[in-house]
Amino acid sequence: MIQNIAIIDPLGAHGSSHHFYLFGQAKGLTKNDVSISLYTNNETDNPNIEDVKFHSYYNNLFSSKFRFVSGFRWVSGSLK
Repeated sequence: MIQNIAIIDPLGAHGSSHHFYLFGQAKGLTKNDVSISLYTNNETDNPNIEDVKFHSYYNNLFSSKFRFVSGFRWVSGSLK
């Protein structure tokens, strides 16, 4: 049975190395016949991991100093 998993990480490569943890997690899951879709921001580079669908829907999430604008971009990325 093939499982589909979405990893949603709006933080991505912004301010930490958490995205490396998620890349390793995605790589391990694909080796166990799990279909992965990774949703992150546009600051994170595509890891080019085989069988991982990469989407950068959280564009310019951290470029505004206004919380309302960042919140709108987060909601917009989540709805995509």
